[in-house]
Amino acid sequence: MGAAGDGAAPVAVRRRWWRLLAASAEELSSAEAVIRDGRTAWWRLGDGFVDNRLLEAADRKWLEHGGGSSIGRVLKVDALLERANPSAPLEERCAAMGVTPEMRGAAALAAEALGEEDYENLA
Repeated sequence: MGAAGDGAAPVAVRRRWWRLLAASAEELSSAEAVIRDGRTAWWRLGDGFVDNRLLEAADRKWLEHGGGSSIGRVLKVDALLERANPSAPLEERCAAMGVTPEMRGAAALAAEALGEEDYENLA
């Protein structure tokens, strides 16, 4: 088992549930995505990570189609939630799809930089 500070990741310790260190804080600072069981669980948007499970669920529930680029889905779901309830604060809309307001802003900047207006073909 790796000792604290020796640079080796600790081995999982079995208790009631399996627990292990997947990545250190330093590793996460440069990570683009976290993959779990072959699927993207979280992906970087700005300075944070999007909970892809929540975003996909919101996309399927409200847009009824799933798919599309991740940035496009953030913007499309947000636009739909804003149209459905114009008085809902940005924080509430963002929480419903697993992002922070800062991440939503980063998605809008990325779309603007790509010159996309309909968010359909973002990579």
